[in-house]
Amino acid sequence: MLLAIRSVMDEAQPSINEPGKDFKGFLPAVFAARVAGRFSESMEGKAFIKLTAPMKYLRNRANRPDKWERRVIENLFKDPDYPRDKPFAENFKHRGRSAYRLILPEYYKEPCLACHGGSRGKRTSPEGAKRADACESWAGRSVSRFMTDSPMDV
Repeated sequence: MLLAIRSVMDEAQPSINEPGKDFKGFLPAVFAARVAGRFSESMEGKAFIKLTAPMKYLRNRANRPDKWERRVIENLFKDPDYPRDKPFAENFKHRGRSAYRLILPEYYKEPCLACHGGSRGKRTSPEGAKRADACESWAGRSVSRFMTDSPMDV
């Protein structure tokens, strides 16, 4: 994972350091997606990391939740009685193979809602982000997963 982070940062450094350019396009979501992709590639099918979110807040179609992720989001993370910040893990198939799957809740905060809080295809104004921040409970969760070929006790 650390090698993936270093590789992504080394690649982005010239853009980050570019003088006279305010918006570099290297948002936290871009960084996370690049690291996840780089890590998954390096694992050669033995482990995967994927960023996803509830469909309502999704901006990148490639990050759509699969059936397992959707079930966890809808049945656990939306439940007000489910403990905040508690990961969920179980042995469940991925791409037809047995896998240990772990999904980690993460919460959108006001800065995230500038992109993720409005209608799809449109950015949210700062005022809209402040209003949307009231929905910071389950709806603000994004999730990741880690899978291996070998089932593990959960």
